[in-house]
Amino acid sequence: MKLKEGQSSLNLYLPDITKNLRSPASPEKFLTNLRDHLSNEKKDAMAYFESAEEELVNAEKFLTEQLKEAESTSIKYTNIMQHKYVINKASTVVLAKANEGGDSRSMSILPQSVENVMENKAGMKFSFIAGLIPKEDKIRFKKLIFRRTRGNAMTVLHDLENPIITYDQKPLEKTLYVVIIRETDILRSAISRICETFSSEIYDIAGDIKEKEQELTKQEIELKAVLDATEKQIKEKLDRLAETPMGMEGSALENFRWFFEKERLLYNTLNMFKFDQSMCKGLCWCPLVKLDEVNRGIEIMRQAKKVLCSNLSPIHDHSMTPPTYYRCNDFLRPFQEIVFTYGVASYREANPTLFTIVTFPFLFGIMFGDLAHGLSLIHISEPTRPERISYAVFCLKKKN
Repeated sequence: MKLKEGQSSLNLYLPDITKNLRSPASPEKFLTNLRDHLSNEKKDAMAYFESAEEELVNAEKFLTEQLKEAESTSIKYTNIMQHKYVINKASTVVLAKANEGGDSRSMSILPQSVENVMENKAGMKFSFIAGLIPKEDKIRFKKLIFRRTRGNAMTVLHDLENPIITYDQKPLEKTLYVVIIRETDILRSAISRICETFSSEIYDIAGDIKEKEQELTKQEIELKAVLDATEKQIKEKLDRLAETPMGMEGSALENFRWFFEKERLLYNTLNMFKFDQSMCKGLCWCPLVKLDEVNRGIEIMRQAKKVLCSNLSPIHDHSMTPPTYYRCNDFLRPFQEIVFTYGVASYREANPTLFTIVTFPFLFGIMFGDLAHGLSLIHISEPTRPERISYAVFCLKKKN
C-alpha cells in the first residue's frame, strides 16, 4: 500500500520535469550506487523507503496547494484583464452603435463616465449589462436575449480586435456584449441568468472609467506578482527534485522511481515464495549457462550480507514444461520482438529470428516498394525499447 502511495505521489508531477531528469546509466550501476549511498548514510532499504515516501508526500502536498492557489489566482487575473477591456470598450461601442442606427431608445453616453441606470429625454430609465462571451456563441446569445425580452432590449456585440492573453499565454477569443434594457428587477434577473448559462461574468461598468481602470491595473499588478512568486516556488521545488544527490548518478526523482520499481519487483518475487517456520522456498527456471553466475551471486550475497541461503538446486524429476528463453544481443532483439508478435516457440524448438533478419526487410520492402524502409524502421525502433531489470529467484533461510 505504501509503495502504491509513493508511486502515485511520484506520478503527480513527473511529466512537469521529465525534460530535466537524468536517469542512472544502468540498473547495475544504480544498485551499486544505492548500496554505497545507504552505507554512507547508515540506512537500510526500509529507512530509505520511508524517507523517500515522506519527501514525496510533502512535495505532493506543497505542489498541490501551490497549483490550486495558482489556478485560483490565474482565474482572478483573467477576470481583471476582461474587466479592463469591458470598461474601456463598452461605452464606446454602444455610443458608436447608437449614432450609427439612430435608435430612439438609445441615450447619450459619455466615454469618460457611465452610470448603471440612465434616463433618456422621454424620462425612460435604462440599465446596462455588459460582459464577454465566447465568439462562437454570440448569435445564440443574441437570439436568447431577444426571445426573453420580446424585443424590448438592445444587444450590442463587438468582436475583440486582439485576443485577451491569459497569464499562461493562452489566447481567449471573446465577443463583447452590452445589453441595454428598461430598468426592472425581473428583466435584469432574467438576463443575468442567461449570461450565467454562457459562463459569462457580468462586469460593472458604472462610475469613472479612468479611476476604475487605475484600480483594476493595480489589482492586475498585484495578482501578477503573486503568480510570479508561486511559479518561482513551484519551479524551485521541481528543480530540487531534478537535482542529482551526492553519491548517485540520476536525478532524485528518477532515483526514487527506480527504487520503487526495484522494491515492487522484489516484493512481487517474494510473494512467489512459500513460507514455513524457518525457510522461504521458491521454484524458478534458470538457463543452464547462467547457473554458475547465479550461484556466484548468491555466494557473494551470503558473504556480504550474512544471509543464510542455499544455492540453486536443480530438480530433474518433474513433469513441468520449461519456458522458452532466447539469448539476444542488441542486433537480434528487434527481430526477436517481431517474432513474439506472432507467437512464442515451444521449448527447444528452432528460433525463427535468424530467418526473420533476411525475410522481414525483404517482405516489408515488397509491401512498401522500398527495402530500405523496413531496415530504417528497425533502426529507429531500437533506441526506444524499454530497459529491463532482472532479478534471480532463490531460496532464503530465516535467521533464528
